Amino acid sequence: MDLFLGHVAAHYLPGGDGSWLATALAALTLYVTALTLWLRARRAEAAAGLPPGVGVTGMAVLRAQADPRIVVLMHEEHGPQEASRPHVVLLHGLGASAAFWRPVGLELGRRGVRCVVPDLLGFAGSMGLGTHFHLDDQAAAVVRLLERKASGPAVMVGHSCGAAVAVAVAQERPDLVRRLVLVAPAAFSDAAQARRQVGGRSWLARKTMSGSPVAGLLCGLMCLLRRPLTTLAPRMASRVSPDIPPDVARDAVAYVWPAYRDALVSVLDDRGLVQWLDEPPLPTTVVVADQDQTVLPDPLVSLLGPDVEVMHLSGTYGLPVERVPELAALITQERNATARRTL
Repeated sequence: MDLFLGHVAAHYLPGGDGSWLATALAALTLYVTALTLWLRARRAEAAAGLPPGVGVTGMAVLRAQADPRIVVLMHEEHGPQEASRPHVVLLHGLGASAAFWRPVGLELGRRGVRCVVPDLLGFAGSMGLGTHFHLDDQAAAVVRLLERKASGPAVMVGHSCGAAVAVAVAQERPDLVRRLVLVAPAAFSDAAQARRQVGGRSWLARKTMSGSPVAGLLCGLMCLLRRPLTTLAPRMASRVSPDIPPDVARDAVAYVWPAYRDALVSVLDDRGLVQWLDEPPLPTTVVVADQDQTVLPDPLVSLLGPDVEVMHLSGTYGLPVERVPELAALITQERNATARRTL
């Protein structure tokens, strides 16, 4: 009897028809408000000449994305303002943020080197910035940051997909780049090899590369659950490896779905990085991690031309958080004659 009465109570709100009317009006008001905000956001983006955006969380599309031609990338700066050495720009890769390079940035600052560490479009602090996240969009955003922050040609440092962004910047504006240091660059001989290696390390990457709508739905769910996920991420990451800093783990879920997707597309389809590594127009150093299971050392080295300096470090794909002093030393050194060394 109690179960029956509870079922009846669930269908008949206290207050009768008046309660149902109030509930319906509240729901309608909420819907109209959300629709109004959505239309306002899309109109603001259209007025700025931007394509329709994805919202600041990837699913909550009620706020217009900021125009990256006006708002610069969210970024950190380390080192003295009056540093005489050239700026260093540290670019993160897929599913990462400025936090991934923060230990190296702090170390460079202690060495008196001024460096800038941005969150790329669609990632972490720059999640609400931009509506397109292709390689040329990322490069243009970094160029705008350099034009504001750099006092001269900078040393461009990129990890994984960030290496492709660094190369795109150097191709677009060689006058802003002094040399490149590419750490575990996401360079593959062909798309099939990229799919095997990247897809073998991540279920989400594998589904994304196959074009499965499941990947987009999962990322949308992650966006809705971002707050609890950012709390749980450091605990989950510590079980995988105690060396992963909590801020790096938190930012691993802080991105919008199109930014993740477009970064993977650049790995598969863009050949600019591979062509650069074969015959770089500017001094280029490639840092290889000997235990890397994502960017395998031997296939990567086979893509490098004779003018590329190759540095071997003992470590994994996470070199920027594993070998901080060594990377800081490599970044601050001027390029020597072509050499292949092991540290």
